[in-house]
Amino acid sequence: MKRFVFSLVVFLCAVSVQAQAVLPEVVTRGLLAYKSTAGSKEAIAVWMKGSPSENEANPKIAAGDLAKIEATYGKMIGFEPIRMVSLTASLQRVYVLVKYERGPVFFTLDCYKPVADKEWVVYLIDFNANPEAVFPRESLMGLVK
Repeated sequence: MKRFVFSLVVFLCAVSVQAQAVLPEVVTRGLLAYKSTAGSKEAIAVWMKGSPSENEANPKIAAGDLAKIEATYGKMIGFEPIRMVSLTASLQRVYVLVKYERGPVFFTLDCYKPVADKEWVVYLIDFNANPEAVFPRESLMGLVK
């Protein structure tokens, strides 16, 4: 029993620290734009700036994709960082819970920094109401920190 309580405390502390992680500025700017009246089109413009999809007529993530989510879940009302994974010094994967009026949607944003003095660029975004569709199974079970 003591081992279970200790494990639970360690897990909760790790989750708390992860939730307080500082997001790359471009991710935060996009999420704040999405929450504001600027909406999903502005968020996508912020996220795609500097990416290979920046000048595409139909970027890999389109405002229509987010409009479908909004039609089901309502307006975006907030977000909570879940976890950031630094794969290398130039590559980060950011997991975010985006809160809507009628439920959560789970986002993964892959960020790339070509050189140390440049800003992060979001080059890939995935989202789904099912966390298992975008998060590694191990992280959902609390096994990976």
